[in-house]
Amino acid sequence: MSAKKGVDAQGVVFLVGLSLLLAFNQIVIKVTNQGFQPVFAAGIRSLGGLLIIWGWMFWRGIPIVLARRVLLPGIGLGVLFSCEFFWLLLAVDFTSVARASILFYSMPIWLAIGAHFLLPTNALPCSAAPDC
Repeated sequence: MSAKKGVDAQGVVFLVGLSLLLAFNQIVIKVTNQGFQPVFAAGIRSLGGLLIIWGWMFWRGIPIVLARRVLLPGIGLGVLFSCEFFWLLLAVDFTSVARASILFYSMPIWLAIGAHFLLPTNALPCSAAPDC
């Protein structure tokens, strides 16, 4: 494989297309908030995603098994994730799509900074740890 010195036309098309898709998603949220409450609309989208994942697991023959040791942390993470989207979708209702998008797409940066300072060093996945 040869090294590329710049972004080719296909890369530009994919980047612009992905950006348009993400922007369109925020606009759909803003328009949907006109008729439905933000939390209700997010719940409907999450239910649709859950049905798609369950259908994919059923099609692939993957059993749905929840171990007791992951149940409590899973519920806790689900509550935190729900709160994040509750506040984000409420923010879209009170501000422009551009401002809410900046908040939404900067969240992984803040998460990475927090993880750097708050997670112990041995919490790295095996592929990132030097002694794996």
